[in-house]
Amino acid sequence: MAELSDSESEDAQLITESASEQFQRITVGSPLPSMTLAEIERNHQDDIAWTGLRKKIGKAFTGYFSRRIAFNSNDEVLVQ
Repeated sequence: MAELSDSESEDAQLITESASEQFQRITVGSPLPSMTLAEIERNHQDDIAWTGLRKKIGKAFTGYFSRRIAFNSNDEVLVQ
Protein backbone atom coordinates (compact mmCIF):
# COMPACT_ATOMS: atom_id res chain seq x y z
CA MET A 1 0.00 0.00 0.00
CA ALA A 2 1.37 3.41 -0.95
CA GLU A 3 2.07 5.90 1.81
CA LEU A 4 0.82 9.49 1.70
CA SER A 5 3.26 12.36 1.46
CA ASP A 6 3.22 14.96 4.24
CA SER A 7 1.23 17.32 2.02
CA GLU A 8 -1.34 14.65 1.14
CA SER A 9 -1.60 13.63 4.77
CA GLU A 10 -2.29 17.23 5.85
CA ASP A 11 -4.91 17.60 3.09
CA ALA A 12 -6.63 14.39 4.20
CA GLN A 13 -6.64 15.58 7.81
CA LEU A 14 -8.18 18.95 6.82
CA ILE A 15 -10.88 17.23 4.77
CA THR A 16 -11.69 14.88 7.65
CA GLU A 17 -11.87 17.72 10.17
CA SER A 18 -13.99 19.81 7.83
CA ALA A 19 -16.41 16.94 7.20
CA SER A 20 -16.78 16.14 10.90
CA GLU A 21 -17.53 19.82 11.66
CA GLN A 22 -20.20 19.87 8.96
CA PHE A 23 -21.86 16.63 10.01
CA GLN A 24 -22.11 17.63 13.65
CA ARG A 25 -24.65 20.30 12.66
CA ILE A 26 -26.88 18.11 10.51
CA THR A 27 -30.24 16.89 11.77
CA VAL A 28 -32.35 14.53 9.73
CA GLY A 29 -36.08 14.94 9.31
CA SER A 30 -38.48 17.79 9.72
CA PRO A 31 -39.41 19.05 13.17
CA LEU A 32 -42.75 17.85 14.47
CA PRO A 33 -45.06 19.82 16.76
CA SER A 34 -44.97 19.04 20.46
CA MET A 35 -47.48 16.53 21.81
CA THR A 36 -48.86 15.94 25.26
CA LEU A 37 -48.06 12.68 26.97
CA ALA A 38 -51.80 11.91 26.94
CA GLU A 39 -51.85 12.27 23.14
CA ILE A 40 -48.91 9.89 22.79
CA GLU A 41 -50.56 7.35 25.10
CA ARG A 42 -53.83 7.69 23.16
CA ASN A 43 -52.08 7.28 19.78
CA HIS A 44 -50.48 4.05 21.01
CA GLN A 45 -53.29 2.71 23.19
CA ASP A 46 -53.31 -0.63 21.36
CA ASP A 47 -49.61 -1.24 22.05
CA ILE A 48 -48.99 -2.61 25.53
CA ALA A 49 -45.42 -1.26 25.51
CA TRP A 50 -46.83 2.29 25.72
CA THR A 51 -49.14 1.54 28.66
CA GLY A 52 -48.25 3.74 31.64
CA LEU A 53 -45.79 5.85 29.62
CA ARG A 54 -45.88 8.76 32.10
CA LYS A 55 -45.13 6.46 35.03
CA LYS A 56 -42.31 4.73 33.14
CA ILE A 57 -40.69 8.04 32.18
CA GLY A 58 -41.14 9.38 35.71
CA LYS A 59 -39.53 6.28 37.20
CA ALA A 60 -36.56 6.53 34.81
CA PHE A 61 -36.04 10.24 35.57
CA THR A 62 -36.46 9.63 39.30
CA GLY A 63 -33.73 7.00 39.20
CA TYR A 64 -31.43 9.19 37.12
CA PHE A 65 -31.85 12.41 39.14
CA SER A 66 -32.24 10.67 42.53
CA ARG A 67 -35.40 12.60 43.38
CA ARG A 68 -39.07 11.98 42.65
CA ILE A 69 -40.17 13.29 39.27
CA ALA A 70 -43.74 12.85 38.06
CA PHE A 71 -45.33 13.79 34.75
CA ASN A 72 -48.89 14.95 34.13
CA SER A 73 -50.99 14.00 31.14
CA ASN A 74 -50.86 17.58 29.85
CA ASP A 75 -47.03 17.78 29.91
CA GLU A 76 -45.68 18.28 26.40
CA VAL A 77 -42.75 16.57 24.69
CA LEU A 78 -41.05 16.96 21.34
CA VAL A 79 -41.37 13.86 19.20
CA GLN A 80 -38.78 13.23 16.50
